[in-house]
Amino acid sequence: MDLTKSTKEELLEIIHRLLVEQKSSSYEKKHSLNQDLTFQYAQGYFAKRRISFDKERQVKLGLVSEDGLYTNLALLLSDQCEHSIKCAIFSGEGKSNFRTRKEFSGSILRQLEGAYEYINLYNSINVEFAGLERAEKLDYPEIVIREALMNGVLHRDYNYSGSVLVNMFTDRLEVVSIGGLVDGLTISDIMRGISQTRNKGLANVFYRLKLVESYGTGIQRILECYESKGKPQFISEQGSFVAVLPNMNVKPSKVEEPLTKELITERQVMRLFENKEMISRKDIEELLGCSGFPARKVLTSLIEKRKIQVVGKGRSTRYIAM
Repeated sequence: MDLTKSTKEELLEIIHRLLVEQKSSSYEKKHSLNQDLTFQYAQGYFAKRRISFDKERQVKLGLVSEDGLYTNLALLLSDQCEHSIKCAIFSGEGKSNFRTRKEFSGSILRQLEGAYEYINLYNSINVEFAGLERAEKLDYPEIVIREALMNGVLHRDYNYSGSVLVNMFTDRLEVVSIGGLVDGLTISDIMRGISQTRNKGLANVFYRLKLVESYGTGIQRILECYESKGKPQFISEQGSFVAVLPNMNVKPSKVEEPLTKELITERQVMRLFENKEMISRKDIEELLGCSGFPARKVLTSLIEKRKIQVVGKGRSTRYIAM
């Protein structure tokens, strides 16, 4: 049976997703390339919760494999963890007015605590009076910051070296993690409380440390905090997952275009023009970690919206911003 060109590309895209997912699921169990690991921070963290961190416990948790070698899960908890959380604070609703930033490294447990404390430094309090009563309200409830950070760390794809990004604007807080939803899940699923953890070993460690009560409740907790005001958004792409959390003390000043998955992708592509006058389809494929089919889909949408135009033909085809 002969397949059309578009059908072949769609099949290749499905195969690509399956291969990536298979690669992700085995990450924690693989041997760490770095076997010279230390656990000074993790040991202290476990000790505070009166949980042993001896060799037997490490084996049970999956930090040490049957042959006695450290796994990638151990690497995540070690002081030598290769990943990080990057936090940035902006004055305004865009990235043009940069204020400050900080990167957190070391054990993933240390990163979580450091990022949480840092974001809360800029989590302003709004004071309101009702008669003689004084009421204080944070821009972002502490549980919202905690669950968003936890979600970004627990569900990201550690096969990629990029950082979890936390961007705070005057009107919102964005937490961006690498890797979309686990294959088969949709945004509607997670909004209903359905969850499939990509990093089961790390989730189990967090559960033992009582950092999470049960799997898949983080999004629900965030939604419950916003029941009376505002509406958080969750956008899943092939290469990333974005949680957009509105500032509860800021009233919307204008009606904006809904922040859909497609719009997020298009904005990512348009940012390429900040450093390049022209871009190619290959630039988009590398940015999004996708094949030719979804890259062409984004390009077609941007052309129709008259945001970019085509220059050249064939292999020399390039795109410039209008």
